[in-house]
Amino acid sequence: MGKTSRVRKADPPGTLTAEAQARLALRSVRLPIRAGTSVGGLRSTATAGLVVTPQSKPGKSYLLVNAHVVIGSGSDGKLYSPGAKDRRGGVRAIIGEVEQWSSLDGTGPLRMDAAVVAVYNSGAVDPLHPLVGHLKGHFPRVQKGWRLVKLSRTSGASSGVVVQVGWRGFVRYSDRERYFANQIVIHNPNRKIALEGDSGALWMSEDGVAAAMAFSGSKDGRFAFATPINGILDAFGMQVATRAAR
Repeated sequence: MGKTSRVRKADPPGTLTAEAQARLALRSVRLPIRAGTSVGGLRSTATAGLVVTPQSKPGKSYLLVNAHVVIGSGSDGKLYSPGAKDRRGGVRAIIGEVEQWSSLDGTGPLRMDAAVVAVYNSGAVDPLHPLVGHLKGHFPRVQKGWRLVKLSRTSGASSGVVVQVGWRGFVRYSDRERYFANQIVIHNPNRKIALEGDSGALWMSEDGVAAAMAFSGSKDGRFAFATPINGILDAFGMQVATRAAR
């Protein structure tokens, strides 16, 4: 078995300057942010997928995103709304900043492309999912043949069938290819389900049980690559938020 990705912790998020800037920008952004909403890093565009809360101290809101969206070259470790390609009049709110993330360095195999964003204002995000309402937790494992659904920024509401579990292979990034293991592959022969801007979307059952987080796809967009959500939650010490933080 390959080594799991290292999970790094950043310095405590937020400064007075960042919080003041976030509050100012939030006045011009539609809130709260829910699944399928456009978010991104400083120069990237992705999808808000899953609101989580710590296993040890439930209540504070965090948002799961892909590490490649908010960490790396050209990033400042903050999450913005909307994504860079969807800004209107240059207005983007700073929602929060990265607290933990999985390393994308080394030769792999990597187990996830994920990061936890500490949200400055818990009221800025809402775990109520537009497709299913309140989520019902998560699956401890994903099985071949399951039909899953998702809502994402670019390809919208879509579905697919799990055709592979425990998948290993190379995934093309902007800088180089990276080798992943223990991923799932979801397929829809009739429409595109994995397009640029869909990264971070939550794949789930039709009744609202979280299954996996999208991070890439095939060139034709009909195969989506996703990481089982159970491993991500365990690595970061998080659980699915089923109700809005108070």
